[in-house]
Amino acid sequence: MKQLRVEYIIFSLSTIFVLFFTSPILAQLDSLYRVLAKAKSKKDTTLVNVYQQFSLLYNNRFSNIDSANFYTDKGLDLATKLNYEKGMARGNMIKSNMYNEKGEIGKAFSSIQKAYQLYTKLGIEREGGQALYGLGNIYLSAGDANNATKYFLEATQLLEKDKKNPALSAAYINLAIGLNKLERHKEAMDYHRKSIAICQKNKDLPREIFAIVNAVATFNNQKMYDSAFYYADQAYQKSAKITFPIGIIRSLIQKTNIALLQNKHQEALVIGSEIVTQAEKYNQKGYLGTAYRKIAVAYDSLKEYDKALENAKKGLTFTKEFKVAGINPLQEEGEALEILAAIYKHQGNYAFALTHYEKAISLKDSASNKERESQNNALASLYETQKKEQEIVTLNQQTQMQDLEIQQKNTLLLALGGGTLLLALVGFLFYKQKQLKDIQQLADLEQRLLRSRLNPHFWFNALTSVHALLLGEQNTRKTANYLTKIASVMRQSLESTYQDLIPIEEEKSFIESYLAIQQMRMDSKFDFEIHLANDLEISELMIPSMLLQPFVENAIEHGFKNIQTQGKIDIYFEKLDKSLKIRIEDNGKGLGSVTDEKQSRHRSRALEITQERLALLKKKLKSAGYVSIENRQEQSGVRVTLILPLM
Repeated sequence: MKQLRVEYIIFSLSTIFVLFFTSPILAQLDSLYRVLAKAKSKKDTTLVNVYQQFSLLYNNRFSNIDSANFYTDKGLDLATKLNYEKGMARGNMIKSNMYNEKGEIGKAFSSIQKAYQLYTKLGIEREGGQALYGLGNIYLSAGDANNATKYFLEATQLLEKDKKNPALSAAYINLAIGLNKLERHKEAMDYHRKSIAICQKNKDLPREIFAIVNAVATFNNQKMYDSAFYYADQAYQKSAKITFPIGIIRSLIQKTNIALLQNKHQEALVIGSEIVTQAEKYNQKGYLGTAYRKIAVAYDSLKEYDKALENAKKGLTFTKEFKVAGINPLQEEGEALEILAAIYKHQGNYAFALTHYEKAISLKDSASNKERESQNNALASLYETQKKEQEIVTLNQQTQMQDLEIQQKNTLLLALGGGTLLLALVGFLFYKQKQLKDIQQLADLEQRLLRSRLNPHFWFNALTSVHALLLGEQNTRKTANYLTKIASVMRQSLESTYQDLIPIEEEKSFIESYLAIQQMRMDSKFDFEIHLANDLEISELMIPSMLLQPFVENAIEHGFKNIQTQGKIDIYFEKLDKSLKIRIEDNGKGLGSVTDEKQSRHRSRALEITQERLALLKKKLKSAGYVSIENRQEQSGVRVTLILPLM
């Protein structure tokens, strides 16, 4: 059996507008005229709304396009004069719907775009979603399923914020239709279910019936015939409950399709006869052609060719005489002729079969060509409109740029009038900026210079020790170990030359390496220990690089010189309120015992350099620090105290 055509019900924008913009007071035309008479005296936004309600009433209730256009234009003109943007948006929505119904796709697109832009500007998501829904319908009418699906999806994302919005269920239905056209049937089924759920939640039974009937076709596409029949029967039961003729007939047609697809021909005959009964009962003669065609197919499959031929001829007659809105009449007539051709062939009447088959192919080709031509014209109109609108946007941008250039020239003329003062001010600011930058660079340079001045003395002592080891009777392993330590300290000190601040952790590592070298050089004549407070973040808190080395060197070179006891250096790090406190203590000779003038000068120079470094640090970081050197009170030796800002 030939593949049966799947029928879809596509909601028009007019259905949505009736639901959203009409009210009980407008049910009767005379009531609306009374409202219009009162509103005319004010000529405000109320009158805009009344004009638009008139337009909807004439278009949707009376199909009077001329009157609908008249009131649409009056409402839109008044809304524009009043700068009533919501009214302008709604007026463009209505015009787009009317253009779409007349097949003027380009104009429909232009109007709906204006409506969407206005709703977006006003932040009205509900109506913005409906405008996107309208864009989807326009692309669907033009046969562009990809763009239609895109806009239906965007519409649902906005409309989902108000689950009670009836437009949401319509958007779900049309999104499912678009997905089906793209053969994404499983996704389409999800949106059918969502649409049905919304209708049930809103107790919108007529729309729920349409949603269910559409879902049947999707199940058929997936050959899920049991589910398809269940949904079709649900649509029939619900339609019968509220005496909804279109729902009753559509659901019966779907049930017949399912029966034929499953080769249940007797069942198809029973249901087909019921379609005839219901179509005659409710004066829906446009569906009689469909009913008789289904019955003819069933009889043909049962090889009852006379009955098949009788019903096929009735089907052709009713198909020619009565039309169904939204269904291509040439396509329907072509299918009726194709059924007749198949029956004649089965009867052995090949001449009649060929004649009817050729007519069928001709009509179906004509229908396809006409539909394709209509869609191509619609797409051409649509994209031509988009092109023109883009050109308008480009021209507007060029005009804006020209206006901007004029404004800039005027501004430049004004600026030239006060140019001298402005240049003087700019020059002064540049001068101050350069001065501050020079001070900063000088401070950085002085910091590096001071650090570099610490290095020569240290390396002189270290290399002198290597010389002594090489000349003495020390073993080569110790000498090599000593050189390795020196290399490590050299690398750390060179790196620190280019870093103003380093973490406490790095300074601790450097001092430990330095003291280890000195221990080796002096045959372990002193011990050392570094104490860190528990609350100290040594990897995060920063201090000036090589800050402690001069004081440690003084303790070793001068404090421990010629003492008879084992030397000891203790270094303490602790955090005060907003400061870092560092103490360096030794058990050497102390300050009072230093008689060597050279030694005294060296201690003073270490203190002087450190004070200079702290002064530069204060200039750079706007935070003070200080250093003090004194004899320890409880025992012999020197205590150096450094107070630094927490950095």
